[in-house]
Formats: sequence, structure tokens, C-alpha cells
Amino acid sequence: MRALRRFFSRLISWATAARDEKRLSLRGASRVTAGAGSLPRRVLVVLQIALSLALLSVPGLLTSALHALETQDFGFKQDRLVVARIIPKLAGYQPSQLSQLYRRIHDAIANTPAVSSVALCLYSPPGGGWGSSVWVDGRPAPGLRDDNSRQWDRVTPGYFEVIGTPIVEGRGISEEDTAASRRVAVVNEAFARKFFGNENPIGRHFGRNPETSREFEVVGLAKDARYLANQIDRPVGPLFFLPEAQADYTKSAGSLFLHDIVISAKPGVNLSAPEARHAMASVDPGMPIIAI
Repeated sequence: MRALRRFFSRLISWATAARDEKRLSLRGASRVTAGAGSLPRRVLVVLQIALSLALLSVPGLLTSALHALETQDFGFKQDRLVVARIIPKLAGYQPSQLSQLYRRIHDAIANTPAVSSVALCLYSPPGGGWGSSVWVDGRPAPGLRDDNSRQWDRVTPGYFEVIGTPIVEGRGISEEDTAASRRVAVVNEAFARKFFGNENPIGRHFGRNPETSREFEVVGLAKDARYLANQIDRPVGPLFFLPEAQADYTKSAGSLFLHDIVISAKPGVNLSAPEARHAMASVDPGMPIIAI
């Protein structure tokens, strides 16, 4: 940056000198010939130097930007993770069959020698999330200009441990979160700041419409993680997570179909794509795997 400032300072000095020379050249015919020849050359040299410096500075700026992205704390681990994306709906599965399917997929992949742990989710970072409005129990209803829409994800037990997102307070989604137990949610730090301010979010309630503001009880606070790759230059937004086991399978909503299988490999071991495909084939050879 200092080099750029020095260059532009010199550039201004050269431009000023060129302007003064042009003024002096108008005072006598003997200097018109010299001024007419040197002024364009000087301007051309200045422009060439400016263009060269700009071209040289661009790679440096790009390198700095890429370094900042690579060293950024994304809120999840980036090593030893494999994500397999499936589409159960294309394989003909109905909502009532999904919970059992997810358990079979989990067990088949978890028994692969190279695998340390596995979890399924609607979206894994940085893949996005589903949008939803939020109404907090005990808080005034949002006004017409208030933005209460937030992203949410549905995950299986152990998801936060697999993805490497720390639980700051409370707990993550676990096996105790069943269809018969109280409906719970884990929220990220941005969600807690937005809707609870400085208050402890654990034990608070919120819902997805005004009539059910006590739909979910917050049982965990997760560290912020980037789930929207197209907003990498913005602060992480509010996000909440729901247990897969507490989904309402009487409804054929798209959010019931989990797409991502997040697999954590054992240290020093590489999990190959054929190994992941083989494990999936043992569950259902017809399951579409669109990416690993």
C-alpha cells in the first residue's frame, strides 16, 4: 500500500510538471517545438508505468484475497471430510420410509474401515439451507419491515461432532431426540444474537409461525459456520437445526428428504469414492449418488 501511495504521488508530480511545461511552451516559438515533442512522450511513459503497476498489483491482491479465504475460520473442519450427495426421492422412497433408510445408510457407512463417524443432513456447508420465518415466544410479533426469515437445516444425531462445529453451550442433536420426545432445536451464535440478544438462548422457545411460537425449545448453541457460499463476504447469518427424527413424516414436504451424507475419515486414512459407493450400494444399488 505504501508503494502504491508513493507511485501515485509521483504520478501527480509528473502530471503537474507536464502541465507546467505545456504552459511554458506557449510563451515562445522556440520552445513550442520542444514542448510539442516531449509532452506526449512523457504522458505516454506515465500511462505505461501506471498500467504496468496495475497489472503487477492485481496478482498480489488476488493472492491476498485467496489467502484470507483459505485461512478464514469457516466454523467446520476441512480435512478428512467426505460429502456424498444422494436423492432418495428419485429412488422412489416415500416420507414414511425415510427414517429407516437414513439409519441403514448411517450403519453401512459407519462400518466401513476407513470411516470414523457419519451423519446425514438436509444441507452440509457450504451448501445452503431452507428458509423459514421465526417467531420467538414472549417477544412482540415482528413488524412489517422486520426481517424474521432465517435459514434452517435438518440433521441426524452426532452431526455437529462429524462436521466439526463446536457446541458453545448446551448440547447438539442426539439419540434422545426422538419422535416421542419434546421438539428441540440447536441455534447458531448469529441466531442467538438476532433473536435473544444478550440473554442465554438455552431453554427459550420459538416457532415458524405466530400460532406456534413454542414449537421448539433451544437445547444447544453452535458456533457460527458458513452455509451460504455465495455470501462469503458477509457475516454469517442466523441458522437453526432440527432433529431428523422429529420430522413430520405425514407430510410430503421436500425438507424431509436429506441430501447430504457427511463422512469423517479416520486420521491418516483416505476414504475413496468407490468405498463410499460400495457402502451405499449395500443399502440400495439404485440410490442416485450425484456427487462425492
